[in-house]
Amino acid sequence: MIIYKFLPILASQQQEISLEDIQKAIQNTLAQQKAKNQILSKSLPSSLKLEERMKNYYIAKFLKDIDDYFKLLTPINFQNTPSDLDNKEDSYNKENK
Repeated sequence: MIIYKFLPILASQQQEISLEDIQKAIQNTLAQQKAKNQILSKSLPSSLKLEERMKNYYIAKFLKDIDDYFKLLTPINFQNTPSDLDNKEDSYNKENK
């Protein structure tokens, strides 16, 4: 942001300003703004990339932790479970093992 301060000019201090001087001043100001914008535009994406990488890291870590948690559980294969399974000891047949 550029802040302009207007100071009172006495008639003895007043200089003649040409159109070329005004154009040069405008071009210099635009060049300074362009340089600042380029610096900002170059630094902004890298910080956003870092933030995005950190999010991806924490999401991947979270998903890995969930995956490790569920690997500890062994699923029951219901296809191999007899439909008439009984938990009574007397119905257990050692020969049909």
